[in-house]
Formats: sequence, structure tokens, C-alpha cells
Amino acid sequence: MYSYDGRRFRPEGADEPVVTYRQDRDLLWAEIPAGRGVRRGSLTGRCHSDGALDYAYCMVLDTGEIVAGRCHSTPIRRRGGGVRMREEWERYGPNAATGVSYLEEVDPPPGIGAAGSASAAPRGSVGPMTGKRLAPGDPAPDFTLPDADGKEVSLSSFRGQRVIVYVYPAAMTPGCTTEACDFRDSLASLNSAGITVLGISPDQPAKLAKFRDKEGLTFPLLSDPGHAVLEAYGAWGEKKLYGKTTVGVIRSTFVVGADGTIDKAMYGVKATGHVARLRAEVGA
Repeated sequence: MYSYDGRRFRPEGADEPVVTYRQDRDLLWAEIPAGRGVRRGSLTGRCHSDGALDYAYCMVLDTGEIVAGRCHSTPIRRRGGGVRMREEWERYGPNAATGVSYLEEVDPPPGIGAAGSASAAPRGSVGPMTGKRLAPGDPAPDFTLPDADGKEVSLSSFRGQRVIVYVYPAAMTPGCTTEACDFRDSLASLNSAGITVLGISPDQPAKLAKFRDKEGLTFPLLSDPGHAVLEAYGAWGEKKLYGKTTVGVIRSTFVVGADGTIDKAMYGVKATGHVARLRAEVGA
């Protein structure tokens, strides 16, 4: 279990306010002190197994306005210790708004990552993250993620064979179902060509299990609710959805070579017909 108990964070690039998190198992809470236009506030929520946080907040501003909302916060481990928190927030009420901001950890203990232990190798761990799109020849970021049954799967365990890593927004939605079933129907041909298929989405394992069982999917579906792996592959970011700019999963497919480098990186793919085109490109 990740632990944020006693750890302190502040808005990136600012001196205040400094918020000290408290945690009891998966329950997380904090008092928000005065600073940057805030008189006082608090937050309460949950810490997930991958270190991501979901919480509700309420604050009284210097103007007397009361604001409330919710936030999804994702840890990004820093070299040398500590984490940077990426916050996707939503504010309710007459001045409703959404946005993305970042928190930085204040005085993190050396070598301590989000798991609270220098030696911990948490579920949902990922190798060095670039935030940039990958290109052929780049090293494929390694990762370890839980599958639909909670069993950890590591990309490095497939070294020596080609791997298709495909990223999709949400299980049991029409486009993602089409794409998954196309991979299912093509799996025998891909396996015969020495290619393994791994699917990654932000869905929790329980939802992935329902998706797998409903559609008879026979390849691993991996859970990345904190989207650390998606970010490492450049498959999380701004995209257009029904004419609006949103932040989320960018449907993408990567072919990882037997040597662990990227053979192909395809971003913004369409679900329908994608697997057939991919099979032609990889010779399966």
C-alpha cells in the first residue's frame, strides 16, 4: 500500500500553502492552511493501490466565497526521491471550472518514492518517464501492472519476443470492444508470428475481468488507473472529443521488438480496421 502519511506538498513553484497529508490504510485527508487566496480548507478521499488519489475538497477563499470540487491526483516519481503530483481537478458551482495543475513534495526523504519505501517496487511501477511520444528505435519504457485477476505482468518478462502493447480508453465501450475483439480474433495468427498482445487502460482490474469474460478475451488486459504507464508511452494527454479539448487516453498501439526497443509507435488510431492493418505491417 502506498503511504502519504506525514508527507507535505505545495503548488509547484510556490512557497505556500503547504499541505500535510494524513493517511489510515486507503483513507486520506488533510487540512488546507491559509495561502494564495485561501483562508482555510480541507480534503478527504482515498488512496488507490497504484498511489493515485481521488478526493473531494472544500475551501473558503479570502473573498468569502466557498468553493468545492473533486480531484484525481497521480504520482510521478522523481529521481533522487519524492514525487510530483499531477492533479486533474473540477470545481463545482456558479464558477465551475476544470483544469490540470501540479504539486511538488516538500523536503522528501532521499530515495523515497510514492510507496514510502526506498526498496519498494509498487504495483503499477514504471521505468523512466519522458512524457514525449515514442519513435522507432526508442527504448520501450518497462512497466509492471496488474491484470484482470490482480496478477502482476511486466513487459521485461517478454524480452526476446515481439510484443504489441495497445492502449485504449475504456473497457466495454463500443470502439474499445471492437478493437479488443479484433485482437482476440487475430491472436492465433499473431502468436504464430511470435507476437504477444497486451492491452492497457485506466480501468480497475474488476472491470477488466468483466470485459474479458463478456467478450471471451484471451490476452492480458492490464490496469493503469494512475496512467503513469500511459504517460510514459505518450498516450495520455490532450485530445479532441466531440469538438471539445479534453485530457485522457490517446488510443495508441506500440510494437516492441525482441530487443526491447520500439519498432512501431502509432498514435490516435481508429478502432475499426486497425488490427487488420497492423497484422499486414507486422507480417501476421
